Formats: sequence, C-alpha cells, structure tokens
Amino acid sequence: MRLHSIALALGVAAGSAAAQPAPPAPTGPGDDATLHQRGRELAKQWRQDGDRAKLEEAARLFKEAYELGGSPVIECDLGLALHYLGEDSRAHARLTRCMPRLAADGPDKVAAYRGVEDEVTAALRVGHVAVDIVTTPPGAIVSISAFPDDETVIAPTLVWLKPGTHTFTARLAGHDDASFPVELTAQDVASRTRKEWRATLTASSPTRPLEPQPPIDEDVIVGPVATPSRRSRTAAYVTLTAGVVLLGGGAVVHVLGRDVRSELAMLSGDAYQDKLPTWQTYQRTTIGLYAAGAVATGIGAWLYLRAGTPAPVMVAPTAEGAGAMVWLHATR
Repeated sequence: MRLHSIALALGVAAGSAAAQPAPPAPTGPGDDATLHQRGRELAKQWRQDGDRAKLEEAARLFKEAYELGGSPVIECDLGLALHYLGEDSRAHARLTRCMPRLAADGPDKVAAYRGVEDEVTAALRVGHVAVDIVTTPPGAIVSISAFPDDETVIAPTLVWLKPGTHTFTARLAGHDDASFPVELTAQDVASRTRKEWRATLTASSPTRPLEPQPPIDEDVIVGPVATPSRRSRTAAYVTLTAGVVLLGGGAVVHVLGRDVRSELAMLSGDAYQDKLPTWQTYQRTTIGLYAAGAVATGIGAWLYLRAGTPAPVMVAPTAEGAGAMVWLHATR
C-alpha cells in the first residue's frame, strides 16, 4: 500500500525507468520545477533500492523548490517524503496546508495524496498527542521547538507531537511575541487527550523615532568645565581702586583750589588777572577727577555685583566626549 501510494503520487514511470535507475541527480541551483523533478527522480530510486539517503536528499530538494515557488504539489510531495522518513508530525503539518490548496486546482490531483494522508493520520494516533493551536487575533505564525526553525504553522491549526516538553512561539506583525511551553505525557497518548495551546497577542507599543540633533561645530573649542562658573572679581577690585584714587585726587585738588580762590578774592587788577588762570586750572582738574572717579567707582561696583552671578552662556563638552553642552543663565 505504501509503495503504491508513493508511486502514484510521484508519477513513477514503468518500463525502462524501473529497469535502469537514473544516476543521482545534481543538487546545484535551479528553478523550482527543476529542483522538484530532481527530487522526484531521487524518490523513484529510493523506492527501488531503499537507500534512505536518496529520500532525505529528495526531501531537501522538495523543500528548496517549495521555498522558491510555493506550489502546493511540491509541498504535498515534501509531506509525502517526510512521512516515509518517519517525520509524521512535520508531514501532517505540510499535508494539512497543501491539500486544500491542491483541491482548488482540481480533485484529480488530490486523489494521488489522499491515501498517504490517511496513512499519516493513522500513524500519528500511535505515540502522538493532538494539540490545537489557537491565537487571538488569529493568523499568527507559530514556530514549534520540535520542528526545524524554517518550518512554521499558521494559527488556528492542529499539530501532532510526541510526548515531551514543546515550546510554541507565536508572532504577528504589530504585536508582541508570545512563547511558553506545553508538557505532553505518555498518559496523554494512552488516553488520547487532545491538548490546546492558546495565546493572546498584545499590540506592540509604538516607538517614537529619535528626533534629529543639530550638527556640532567641531571648530568650537570648549573648556574642560562641566558646570557653570562665576566671573572673576579682579576687574571689579582694580576699577574700584582706580575710582577711589581719582576721587581722592579730586578732593586734594579741590582743597588746593579753594586756597587759590581765597587768595584770588583778595586781588584785583593785573594781579587778579595773573592769578585767575591758576584757579581755573584747579577748578577743571577737580571736576575732571571727580567725574572720572565717579565713573570708575560705578563701573567697579557693577563689575563686583555682576561677578556674583554665573556667566549667561558657557559651552562645555559632554561626559562622553561626543558633543557639547551649552549653559544658559537667565538674569532679571
């Protein structure tokens, strides 16, 4: 029955093909039809000589061809090969997916695989546990630890697995992955318990794209200070000292000018005219010294008070050395 099924499914030719097996097919790159045909030739040879390595290579070629073209016929041939390799769990997953698609192309194509599908189902009832896979929302791609990484199923579906711990991972675009194990026991096999793996996928939180940062001018030289500093009061002290000296000088000249004025008040005529320029010089000098001293003292006081607040703008490097920080200090 098994040999008849694979012969029917793979289209084994009679006559010379049976009497003269073809040499092993090359396994280089090709399109899906070429790879599929190479796989079928190797499957025919396995049917004749029982060489498992040829069937394993045929399954590999079927898988590669299916990944290229996605044909349901190729996937059903892969499920057939996996069944005869003893991989009934994987064979069932393939046949479950390919048979409805194959039926859409014509019932005559389904008939070649129907007997094998029944064989797989019967084999799975011995030593396997049925597990329903359900996800909310449906349509998630589910990977199973017992299957190769590139073989997945789409929920909702039914899989058959041997006893043991199996991890299921569901993935769906726009949702967080869900993954947790299921423990299957020999008692589950004996009692024909039907298990269920159900996962609810939560919507992923949207990620906000990073805002572009303005470029840093590499020609700007920044100091090593990472915190705002206060201004020096040296200029304030110098300016205040100069202001006091000027004011003191103005007071001295003022006193001397008063003496000249008192003397000028006692003169008249030519003596008065001769002494008048001297008093005027003292007067202008006094005014000038007082004015300069007042200005210097005012500036010195402003510098002194200004030095008590941080600099309004300061540039310092970041701790990582990959940019610069600009410190701003607002004053009222």
